[in-house]
Amino acid sequence: MPIPWDELKLVYPLRDQTTGNFEDVVLDKVDLRVAGWVEHKNGLRKYAMGQRFLPGTKTPLPWPAVEDPQKPEGYDDDTLRISVDETTHRPYLLQPPMPMSIIDELRNKYSIFRSRHEPAYIAQKQAQDRAAQHKQNLARLVSTPLTELKEQQRQEKLANPLELTEEQLARIGEVMAQEKQNAINKISQQ
Repeated sequence: MPIPWDELKLVYPLRDQTTGNFEDVVLDKVDLRVAGWVEHKNGLRKYAMGQRFLPGTKTPLPWPAVEDPQKPEGYDDDTLRISVDETTHRPYLLQPPMPMSIIDELRNKYSIFRSRHEPAYIAQKQAQDRAAQHKQNLARLVSTPLTELKEQQRQEKLANPLELTEEQLARIGEVMAQEKQNAINKISQQ
């Protein structure tokens, strides 16, 4: 639950003047002196916590003791730092960086966008293509009366190409000249 800073109070053990015993006292206000950003010799800035004092007195209130972080204990099976920094993976261009079974797990093996396939799959697809081509070749060998008629008409058309008469060529020239003149007139009007 969020609590505003104004609501926080410091509880500190102070010595009672009459009894001489320490009692926990709620301090409404604490003076903070010599706190702020401090420049160090190496150019870095660090925030100095300063010192806490009871208001109107010169009695310092020490900060809570901070435990130094302990260095982790080492064990026999820990990896040495020199081994961590050593480069052990050297990728090569001629071999994949991981086994093909792992690559199939990372990429969808059945994706339509897949570009690398196993040799058995490629051989199967090539056999299907050859079977389809063979089927088309067999269909060409089968002759029906309709296909024979179309082939005969095609041969006749190739043997006797249509020739344009002089009148047809003159009429085509007239139409081309008229279209050219229309285009020139349209451009000049704009």
